Amino acid sequence: MTDPLFDRLTTVGVRATSEGFLAKEHFVLNMDPGGKVMISYILGNFQHWFWEKLEEPIGETTLCSRELQRNASDALILAELGGERNVETTLTEVFSLMDSQRRGEPGEHVPPLDVHRQVAVREA
Repeated sequence: MTDPLFDRLTTVGVRATSEGFLAKEHFVLNMDPGGKVMISYILGNFQHWFWEKLEEPIGETTLCSRELQRNASDALILAELGGERNVETTLTEVFSLMDSQRRGEPGEHVPPLDVHRQVAVREA
């Protein structure tokens, strides 16, 4: 028997939305602690790839963070996580998590991710 490919770290709920989500209306530079989400820098590629992206409203979801325990191919990782639909995290979900820590405070919801070993995916 082989060891599990992932260790599950935590789960976090993301609230449902009732309106579409346009990235450029939410990912806005802002360092005012009294304002919306504090964002100090937005990479040019983000704007190129996502600025005009309009997402439909989402239902309530649960995201899980998991830590990769060994090297694996993309195909094996996707299969283990339940397919591509389960591993796509929307900008709406990402921004919702940012909004829950809008002033940059430490997160009780999602631990800091080591982007080389950890993923956040929808709970299956």
